[in-house]
Amino acid sequence: MSDVTAIGFVFLAIFFLTMIGTYIVIRRKLMRMRSVGALAAVINVASLMAYGFTNDEIGDELAIIGGFVVGLGFTGAMLTMAAFFQNNEPQALAAYDAMVRKQKTHQASAPTQDAPQNKQE
Repeated sequence: MSDVTAIGFVFLAIFFLTMIGTYIVIRRKLMRMRSVGALAAVINVASLMAYGFTNDEIGDELAIIGGFVVGLGFTGAMLTMAAFFQNNEPQALAAYDAMVRKQKTHQASAPTQDAPQNKQE
């Protein structure tokens, strides 16, 4: 088993936190997906490369290639999952808003109790 330094764990933590943050930002629509994806890809590739450079048993070439392949692969998977669940989640809030609007328009069109009614006797 290879000896991973403390700084190596820091780079892995950056990778994992970036993955979780990317998912949350996309699901909550805090930023555009393209911007989030680009930022996450750069951070993930850099953190995985840095992790590879801190591990003595991984060569520099493997750290570079693995950083790109694994970093971009996981970023793409996270973007795909977050976008899928965001687009397919039940639109409960939109349904609730539509119901409230329908009730308001129904109340506005109904005659009020205070209005005098013309009755012919």
